[in-house]
Amino acid sequence: MELEAVNLLFIGKAAWASLPPRYQAVLKCACSYAMTEMLASYDARNAVAIARLVAAGTQLSVLNDDIIKALRVALEAVLDDEAAQSPQFKKVLENWRQFRANQHRWFSIADTRAQNAVYRSDRT
Repeated sequence: MELEAVNLLFIGKAAWASLPPRYQAVLKCACSYAMTEMLASYDARNAVAIARLVAAGTQLSVLNDDIIKALRVALEAVLDDEAAQSPQFKKVLENWRQFRANQHRWFSIADTRAQNAVYRSDRT
């Protein structure tokens, strides 16, 4: 069984800068290809795994809105506590929260509507 989660390649800035542009391009393409392959494999295998679990009697459930909201409140409290203890964490958190707000806006338009139209549980 092969397990995959995330593909990473770390290269120091000086080492990266020393590479010829064509080598940088090759590495970027190779990393992009590896990530695409991993995500495709992940999606394909998870679909099969869920089918196997359901066939064996597993009952899938979705957390209700109240639980999701409570988890979100708890998450934000933990993040705020960490930010109060670390100026560096606070700086990253503020940047990330702005990014997340922009992403939520986009995904509420793009993905959420498509998911509601295509993947409704009442159609399965």
